[in-house]
Parts: sequence; structure tokens; C-alpha cells
Amino acid sequence: MGGFNPATRGSQSGIQSTGNSQPAAANIGETIRDGTFAFAVTSVRRPGRTLAGRSGTDQVAQGEFMIVQVTVTNVGGGAQTLTATDQFVISDTGNRFAPSAAITSLKNADKAFMKTINPGSTVIGAPLLFDVPPGTRIASIELHASTSTTGVQVALP
Repeated sequence: MGGFNPATRGSQSGIQSTGNSQPAAANIGETIRDGTFAFAVTSVRRPGRTLAGRSGTDQVAQGEFMIVQVTVTNVGGGAQTLTATDQFVISDTGNRFAPSAAITSLKNADKAFMKTINPGSTVIGAPLLFDVPPGTRIASIELHASTSTTGVQVALP
């Protein structure tokens, strides 16, 4: 993962943007743009191997769960759908992990993913759930407005 490139920061909006084939990079709390979405990772936590779902049923990870909270703003001119399957966490060894199917059990997952986000609208605290091997050091999350965009990376602690 490369460092922050000041040439990718939007001059007026303070939103980083990517215009090349290399993903732009940011840190937690910074807003970064991919396509028509501006993303800001607001928190990361690892609740362990078991997660209480909103229906009261426990979800059990193959490894351990990791939850990344993201705020997403549609900065484009038309409505767009955000999908969880376009987002990935990347380990310090370069392994990519897709979201867990148990994401549907998380509170607030239904308010952002597979829902239309209108222009100018923001979804705060959309949770992304990953199931990673125990002890895996996750270096970053790669966020995409759609499957066809380059994506952006946010460094994770």
C-alpha cells in the first residue's frame, strides 16, 4: 500500500479522489472518494468469534469477526446502490477478505447496503462485517463505489 498522494486530494471539497489505476489512500476519519461515493471509516472493532445478531441468534465466525463502520455520501448526480460485496479488507501479507454473509444480522446493515442512496444523501455508521483468521493483522480496507471502480484504501490500526 502506498502513502498518501497530495495530488489526489480535492482542492475545494477536502475529499480525496482517485483518477488513476492506483487506489487513493486515507486514514480513519478522513473522507476519500471513489466514483460517486465519498467514504469515511469511523471505527474498527473485533468483537471476537461470536456475534449476537439482531434477531437474537448468535453468529459464529470461522475465525474471528471484524466490524468496520463507514459513513458514505453520494456525491454524484444520480441515485446509486452501495453493495457490501464490493468492499474488502486486506491483511499485512496482501490477503483480501470479502464481507461475511453474517452481515445481514448486524444492526444498521440494512440501512446502507443494497439500498439506493440519493445524491447528496449520507448514510452514517454503515457496518461492514468480515470473518478473518484469528490473529490476522488487517492493514487496510478497500472501498468501492461499484465493481468497476479502482477503489480507495483506508489504513486500519
